[in-house]
Formats: sequence, C-alpha cells, structure tokens
Amino acid sequence: MFLLPPNKFFQPKPAFLSWMVTQFSKHLIYDVGAGVGHVSRLLQEYGLSVVAIDNNGRQGREFAVESVDGTSCGYKKGSVVMLCRPCHGDFARDVVEQAIRCKAGAIIYIGLSKNAKQDLGKYRDKFKVKMRNAGADG
Repeated sequence: MFLLPPNKFFQPKPAFLSWMVTQFSKHLIYDVGAGVGHVSRLLQEYGLSVVAIDNNGRQGREFAVESVDGTSCGYKKGSVVMLCRPCHGDFARDVVEQAIRCKAGAIIYIGLSKNAKQDLGKYRDKFKVKMRNAGADG
C-alpha cells in the first residue's frame, strides 16, 4: 500500500484544545482527513473521545486512523465533525453535507478565512467564527 508523507497542516494551540474540551467534552469527535492523527492524539490527551478518519494512508501515524471516506462516513447522531482543511475543492463541502444527513451535533471547519467560501460553498454563511488563530499552519 502506498502511504503519503507525514505532513502536518494544522498545529493546534493549547487555547484551541482547551476550547474543544469546554465545548465538546461529552461528544464523540470525528477528525476528518486526520492525516497522521496528531490533532486526534492531542484531543485525546486533553480527555476527549476522538475517531480519526482519512481516505489516504500516511507515513508516521501518531494515532489510530481509520481508512474511511469522510464524504460517506456514518457519523454518529449528535457527534462533532471536524475538518482541518489544508486543501480545497468539493471534499469539505461533501463532508459537511454528509454530517448534516447524519444529524451531527456540530461541524467545525478549521481553515483560513480566505479559503472558507471555496471549501464550504453554499454552507459558508451557516458557519460562525468561534476562534481566530487556533493554530499554526504546518
């Protein structure tokens, strides 16, 4: 099996991790497009329940990442679907649509403001900014 390099596109700051605990400590969190699973690992270290999924394998995994396509995942009702998006196109929007179909409790998009419209399409106006500078671009 071919594995992609161990790139890390989002390095969460402690303030973001603490905010996640405050907001979602009682929810299952899906880290969609988890890559090596470093964000999932940190969230779990902060006491959160996390399922990391990615449809691409990566070298240097730091957390158990399930091989699942986020656009067709059967997200648990009431769960949190989180996207830390370094790339653009239909994937993020399609994940949002699947999360809505599955009745997710919250959808979190972490990305640059300038990319939000392209990533989220018609759903962009449904999202509210809750935090700025949540992390560093890896």
